Formats: sequence, C-alpha cells, structure tokens
Amino acid sequence: MQEWLKNKKFVAVLVILAALLTVVFFGARFTASYYYKKGAEAYSQNNFVDAKSNFSISLIFGPKNPQTYFWLGRIALGIPTPKQIIYWPQADYKEMIKYHNKAISLGLEKKNRNLYRIALDHLGNAYWNLNELDKAREKYSEKLSKFPDSSFWARYFIAWHDFNYLNKPDEALETLLPAIIMAESDNDRWNLFRFHALLAQLYIYKSDFANAVKYAKLVIENNDLTDKFLEVKIAHIILALDYGRQKKFTLAESEIKKASSSDCFLALAYTVGENYSKAISIAEKTDITAQTFSSSVCLQVLAGSYLLRGDKVKAKKYMEEYLSFTEKLTEKSIFIMSNRQQFTGELLKIK
Repeated sequence: MQEWLKNKKFVAVLVILAALLTVVFFGARFTASYYYKKGAEAYSQNNFVDAKSNFSISLIFGPKNPQTYFWLGRIALGIPTPKQIIYWPQADYKEMIKYHNKAISLGLEKKNRNLYRIALDHLGNAYWNLNELDKAREKYSEKLSKFPDSSFWARYFIAWHDFNYLNKPDEALETLLPAIIMAESDNDRWNLFRFHALLAQLYIYKSDFANAVKYAKLVIENNDLTDKFLEVKIAHIILALDYGRQKKFTLAESEIKKASSSDCFLALAYTVGENYSKAISIAEKTDITAQTFSSSVCLQVLAGSYLLRGDKVKAKKYMEEYLSFTEKLTEKSIFIMSNRQQFTGELLKIK
C-alpha cells in the first residue's frame, strides 16, 4: 500500500513538472512573439529606439529566431538617405555585421529567404565601407550566385573590384552589363551613373570608343549630377580621349577643362591622337610632385611617347619611374596593370 502511494506521488510530481514546463515553454514563445510584433510595429514607424528595445526583449524569450537578429542588424544601419552619396550616414556597420551574421548562422535563409537576400546586400556593403574587400566580395558573390537576377549592387561591386584590384576586365564587363536593367528602387536608378561610368572605362580599355562614349554621355547628361562628381569628371576625360583619337584636340581640351582635371589627361589625349611631341611638352610642364594618380598618367605619357619616338634612354627613365610609382599603389586598375605589363616587357628588351 505504501509503495503504491509513493508511486502515485512520484507520478503526480512528474505531471506537475510537465505542466510547469509546458506553461514555461509556451509562455516563452508567446512572450517572444509578443515583443517581436511590438518591435516590428515600432520599426515600421521609424521608432528605432523602441524597436531595438522590443526586439532585444524578444530575444530573451526566443534567442534562436534569426529574423529578430536580422531586424536588430537593420536598425544598426539607421535611417537611409536615398539619392545621396552616403546612403547610410548613421550606420554602425560592425554591430550590423554581428547581428546579420548571427541571423544567417541561425538559418535565416530557410526561415525568410527575402530577408536573407537583403542581409547579403547589407553585409557586402558594410564590409565594403569598412574596406574589408575580400569579405565584401565573399558576401556579394554569394548574393550573385543565389540571386543572379536581383544582384544590382553585387554585380557593381564585383565588377569594380575586378577593375581596380584583380585586373579582370573581361569578367568585370560580363558581370556588370546585365546589372543596368536590374535597378529595383528609385535609389538604384539614381545610382546608375556609377554603373555607366564604370562601363565607359571598361569599353575604352577595350578600345570600343563607340560604347565608351555612349555610357560617358549618359553620365554627363544626368541632370541630378554636378561636375563635382568623380564619375562626371571621368566621363569628360573619356570624351577627351575620344576626341584625341579623332585628332580633334580643341574639343579634347574643352572636355578636360569641363572635368577640371590635371593636364596629364590632356597629354594622354594627345598621345591617343599620336601627337607625341605635344603630349611630351604638356606632360613635362605638368607638376607631378603631388604623387597623385594623375602623376602616373603623366609618367605613362612620357614613357609611352618617348618609346614610340625611339628615344630609348628617356623611355627607360620614365618607364622605371612609372613602375616604381605604381608599385606603391594599393589600388591598381586594369589601366595601370596593362601599362606595367607593357613597360616591364619593354625594359627587358632594352636591357
């Protein structure tokens, strides 16, 4: 009899414990859901302080919800400023990275594929702004691989990275060209000038002047931009090089003035037009002590022009100076890499 009572009490305790655990479990889930919804409501009203507070409380009761971490990461970016040079002026990129990576590690891709798609863009952009380019490329490459038809910014970054660091002009063009019809938002469409400027540079590298001019003019004709934008300056320089090719040097000079650029680019236009004496005259008179990118253009003009005129002594001098100068640059565009390869080969012939 006593044994039976003991067993009965034991079973009763188990039932009570099970009931308590059930209440705790479902209570926690309910509480997590409640604060998640309050966080989402506050977020929709741009009340990021209350949104962050509610999402943080939700995590206490539901620490494995990837969507909660996503929204905390999104809040870390702050309020965007569309159609401006800096889209996220208040961003805490390191905090955003922490939350977004946590969301992905908890299975955001399966839970909400759309938020996962956005998270990859956010992460790529954050790493880019922090100058962690390898990590940015990793995230943008993942975005391009899984969402090829909605990879507007991923395509731009990868092409930009190929252009400025990896010396992959063909890959850059192949990646970038489809992006110009992928703009989804007004902000994307406003930023198309960046894509057009990069396309213009890629095409002029390939000596496709028709397409280079086409995309350069799209940049210049954009009424939202001023001459202070780097892309506008680049576009005017590309038109100058095309006029130089046609030996329309007066028009080339006009474009360089519009770009407010160094005379080194005017010298380059004369080089393209095979007026090497004028190119040398301009380049030699230009002050390159500032050691800027334009300085390398003057050295390129002097090295190439003297080489084509058969003056091997001066060509050797300027080719060596060009190689020494550009070796110190972290960012070596496809133009710099092409010149370096050419001059290295020519120096071997001279020796």
